[in-house]
Amino acid sequence: LAARVLPLAVTWNAYRWTDAAGSRLAAERVPMLPLVMSRTDGGARRWDSVAEFPACLAPMEQATFLDRESGDFVPAGGHLHSASAGVNIDFFRRAAELHFARTAMAGMQAAMLRALHRDDQSEASTCIDWVEELKRLEADDDSDESGRCC
Repeated sequence: LAARVLPLAVTWNAYRWTDAAGSRLAAERVPMLPLVMSRTDGGARRWDSVAEFPACLAPMEQATFLDRESGDFVPAGGHLHSASAGVNIDFFRRAAELHFARTAMAGMQAAMLRALHRDDQSEASTCIDWVEELKRLEADDDSDESGRCC
């Protein structure tokens, strides 16, 4: 097995911006962790469709799904290579569901809770309280036009 290299950069959405050779070169020169928000739906994984577009460019190497509900990091494997990059109603539905900052924040919070829960139960309960307060604030503000930055 190859030695695990810690990423020097974490990127969101794993935007396609180069061809396959450029994607490999970027991964070799700058160890990255390109995150793509995802969730499971009836046992099938759904992910942010933005990482599939445009089809003429290559997905980033080492793309990793971050599950919104569980906080699990799941290797994307060949999913982004084989995905249909057609711009259709499903593309827009998945982007609306999984592309925006609130979804990313929820996934990161879930990942932090999992990490804290493994290490220190008292810190985990503090973080859970914080997440519950954030949910109450979001319930008070159900529109993105409120002037808040997040």
